[in-house]
Amino acid sequence: EFLLYDSSVDGAIPPANLVDGLTDLTLLTRETAVLPDGRYNFKLEVGDRAGNISFDYLLNVTIDTVAPLGDAPDLLASSDSGMFDNDWVTNVDTPTFNGTGEVNSTVFLYANDELVGQTIVNADGTWNIETTALEDGVYTISTVYEDLAGNRSDAQVADMQLEVDTYVP
Repeated sequence: EFLLYDSSVDGAIPPANLVDGLTDLTLLTRETAVLPDGRYNFKLEVGDRAGNISFDYLLNVTIDTVAPLGDAPDLLASSDSGMFDNDWVTNVDTPTFNGTGEVNSTVFLYANDELVGQTIVNADGTWNIETTALEDGVYTISTVYEDLAGNRSDAQVADMQLEVDTYVP
Protein backbone atom coordinates (compact mmCIF):
# COMPACT_ATOMS: atom_id res chain seq x y z
CA GLU A 1 0.00 0.00 0.00
CA PHE A 2 1.21 3.49 -0.85
CA LEU A 3 0.02 6.66 0.84
CA LEU A 4 0.29 9.99 -0.95
CA TYR A 5 -0.66 13.21 0.78
CA ASP A 6 0.18 16.88 0.81
CA SER A 7 2.18 17.66 3.91
CA SER A 8 1.91 21.43 3.42
CA VAL A 9 -1.90 21.66 3.35
CA ASP A 10 -3.40 20.06 6.42
CA GLY A 11 -6.24 17.89 5.18
CA ALA A 12 -6.76 19.68 1.84
CA ILE A 13 -5.98 16.52 -0.11
CA PRO A 14 -7.28 13.23 1.24
CA PRO A 15 -4.77 10.38 1.41
CA ALA A 16 -4.80 8.31 -1.75
CA ASN A 17 -4.23 4.57 -1.78
CA LEU A 18 -2.02 3.37 -4.58
CA VAL A 19 -2.26 -0.31 -5.45
CA ASP A 20 0.95 -2.02 -6.52
CA GLY A 21 1.15 -4.14 -9.62
CA LEU A 22 4.70 -5.27 -10.33
CA THR A 23 5.72 -1.97 -11.86
CA ASP A 24 2.44 -0.15 -12.34
CA LEU A 25 0.79 2.01 -9.73
CA THR A 26 -2.83 3.06 -9.88
CA LEU A 27 -4.00 6.13 -8.02
CA LEU A 28 -7.34 5.63 -6.30
CA THR A 29 -8.97 8.77 -4.94
CA ARG A 30 -12.40 9.60 -3.60
CA GLU A 31 -12.34 13.21 -4.72
CA THR A 32 -10.20 15.64 -6.65
CA ALA A 33 -8.87 18.62 -4.76
CA VAL A 34 -8.25 21.87 -6.60
CA LEU A 35 -5.24 23.61 -5.15
CA PRO A 36 -4.82 27.38 -5.25
CA ASP A 37 -1.59 28.92 -6.49
CA GLY A 38 1.27 28.37 -4.08
CA ARG A 39 4.06 26.02 -3.03
CA TYR A 40 3.27 22.50 -1.84
CA ASN A 41 5.33 19.68 -0.37
CA PHE A 42 4.01 16.26 -1.30
CA LYS A 43 5.16 13.18 0.59
CA LEU A 44 4.88 9.55 -0.51
CA GLU A 45 5.24 6.78 2.06
CA VAL A 46 5.51 3.15 1.01
CA GLY A 47 4.26 0.52 3.43
CA ASP A 48 3.63 -3.19 3.44
CA ARG A 49 0.79 -5.22 4.97
CA ALA A 50 2.80 -5.73 8.13
CA GLY A 51 2.81 -1.97 8.73
CA ASN A 52 6.43 -1.32 7.82
CA ILE A 53 6.88 2.14 6.31
CA SER A 54 9.77 3.00 4.02
CA PHE A 55 11.53 6.31 3.98
CA ASP A 56 9.55 9.25 2.64
CA TYR A 57 9.72 10.41 -0.96
CA LEU A 58 9.34 14.19 -1.08
CA LEU A 59 8.20 16.26 -4.03
CA ASN A 60 8.07 20.06 -3.93
CA VAL A 61 5.55 21.56 -6.36
CA THR A 62 4.69 25.15 -7.23
CA ILE A 63 1.28 25.80 -8.75
CA ASP A 64 1.22 29.02 -10.76
CA THR A 65 -1.71 29.92 -12.99
CA VAL A 66 -1.19 33.70 -13.09
CA ALA A 67 0.50 35.44 -16.03
CA PRO A 68 3.64 37.39 -15.11
CA LEU A 69 3.64 41.16 -14.89
CA GLY A 70 5.91 43.34 -16.98
CA ASP A 71 5.99 46.77 -18.53
CA ALA A 72 6.07 48.01 -22.09
CA PRO A 73 9.53 48.31 -23.64
CA ASP A 74 11.51 51.53 -23.54
CA LEU A 75 14.18 52.51 -26.08
CA LEU A 76 17.55 53.14 -24.44
CA ALA A 77 18.75 56.73 -24.87
CA SER A 78 21.99 55.37 -26.36
CA SER A 79 19.95 53.82 -29.20
CA ASP A 80 17.84 56.95 -29.75
CA SER A 81 19.81 59.08 -32.24
CA GLY A 82 17.03 61.47 -33.27
CA MET A 83 16.96 65.18 -32.43
CA PHE A 84 16.03 64.25 -28.84
CA ASP A 85 17.06 61.24 -26.77
CA ASN A 86 13.42 60.28 -26.24
CA ASP A 87 11.82 60.73 -29.69
CA TRP A 88 12.24 57.06 -30.71
CA VAL A 89 13.98 57.99 -33.97
CA THR A 90 17.20 56.10 -34.57
CA ASN A 91 19.87 55.40 -37.16
CA VAL A 92 20.79 52.21 -35.28
CA ASP A 93 19.42 49.13 -37.05
CA THR A 94 19.82 46.97 -33.91
CA PRO A 95 18.42 49.24 -31.18
CA THR A 96 18.39 48.19 -27.53
CA PHE A 97 15.27 48.25 -25.36
CA ASN A 98 14.87 47.79 -21.63
CA GLY A 99 12.14 47.31 -19.07
CA THR A 100 11.11 45.54 -15.90
CA GLY A 101 9.24 42.32 -15.29
CA GLU A 102 8.79 39.29 -13.07
CA VAL A 103 12.16 37.82 -12.07
CA ASN A 104 13.17 34.76 -14.16
CA SER A 105 10.36 35.20 -16.67
CA THR A 106 11.20 35.28 -20.37
CA VAL A 107 10.64 38.56 -22.24
CA PHE A 108 9.77 38.35 -25.93
CA LEU A 109 10.31 41.60 -27.87
CA TYR A 110 8.29 42.19 -31.04
CA ALA A 111 8.51 44.76 -33.84
CA ASN A 112 5.24 44.85 -35.81
CA ASP A 113 4.33 41.48 -34.27
CA GLU A 114 7.58 39.83 -35.45
CA LEU A 115 9.89 38.43 -32.77
CA VAL A 116 13.14 40.44 -32.78
CA GLY A 117 14.69 39.38 -29.47
CA GLN A 118 14.22 37.69 -26.14
CA THR A 119 15.92 37.39 -22.76
CA ILE A 120 15.36 36.37 -19.14
CA VAL A 121 14.41 39.02 -16.56
CA ASN A 122 17.35 39.57 -14.17
CA ALA A 123 17.26 38.99 -10.40
CA ASP A 124 16.69 42.74 -9.90
CA GLY A 125 13.62 42.67 -12.20
CA THR A 126 15.26 44.46 -15.14
CA TRP A 127 16.04 43.36 -18.70
CA ASN A 128 17.79 44.65 -21.85
CA ILE A 129 17.35 43.33 -25.39
CA GLU A 130 19.27 44.33 -28.51
CA THR A 131 17.05 43.58 -31.51
CA THR A 132 17.94 41.65 -34.59
CA ALA A 133 18.62 43.94 -37.58
CA LEU A 134 15.61 46.07 -38.52
CA GLU A 135 15.08 47.55 -41.97
CA ASP A 136 14.33 51.25 -42.30
CA GLY A 137 10.72 51.93 -41.42
CA VAL A 138 8.25 52.53 -38.61
CA TYR A 139 7.60 49.83 -36.02
CA THR A 140 5.15 49.18 -33.21
CA ILE A 141 7.24 47.70 -30.39
CA SER A 142 5.73 45.36 -27.80
CA THR A 143 6.68 42.77 -25.20
CA VAL A 144 5.11 39.55 -23.97
CA TYR A 145 6.23 37.92 -20.72
CA GLU A 146 6.19 34.17 -20.01
CA ASP A 147 6.88 32.68 -16.57
CA LEU A 148 8.44 29.33 -15.72
CA ALA A 149 4.99 27.70 -15.56
CA GLY A 150 4.26 28.75 -19.16
CA ASN A 151 1.75 31.51 -18.34
CA ARG A 152 1.93 34.32 -20.93
CA SER A 153 1.00 37.96 -20.41
CA ASP A 154 -0.97 40.08 -22.82
CA ALA A 155 1.18 42.18 -25.14
CA GLN A 156 2.52 45.38 -23.55
CA VAL A 157 2.71 47.95 -26.35
CA ALA A 158 5.09 50.91 -26.21
CA ASP A 159 3.54 54.39 -26.14
CA MET A 160 5.55 55.52 -29.18
CA GLN A 161 6.42 53.97 -32.51
CA LEU A 162 10.04 53.36 -33.40
CA GLU A 163 11.37 54.96 -36.58
CA VAL A 164 14.53 53.40 -38.02
CA ASP A 165 16.29 55.62 -40.57
CA THR A 166 19.80 54.55 -41.60
CA TYR A 167 19.92 56.50 -44.88
CA VAL A 168 22.48 59.30 -45.07
CA PRO A 169 20.83 62.52 -46.36
